Amino acid sequence: MVPRPDIRIFLAGEKEFYLAEDIMADVEQHIFEKDMNSESICNFIKS
Repeated sequence: MVPRPDIRIFLAGEKEFYLAEDIMADVEQHIFEKDMNSESICNFIKS
């Protein structure tokens, strides 16, 4: 079995957090699985 990185991105609301499904889908579509790490995901979101 090969572990697969699974990302979860949350956005802060006024009193709760929201799952950012659209951002997660965009990241999964544009970053290769082997390159998925917190640094590459943050850099992608910032650009």
